Amino acid sequence: MNKKFFLDINFIGVILFCVLVTVFLLIKMGEAFTEIDSISKSIESSMKVIKSNP
Repeated sequence: MNKKFFLDINFIGVILFCVLVTVFLLIKMGEAFTEIDSISKSIESSMKVIKSNP
């Protein structure tokens, strides 16, 4: 019984660890995505300037 309980605690700990890592990676990816979004917007604006000035 005690061994089973210990295994359950380990399993819960592994799940919590995976959730934390996933959330951390999602936050990092969100930061990178906002950076990519701003870069793409600046590229779009520069392309508009290039197109408007032949």
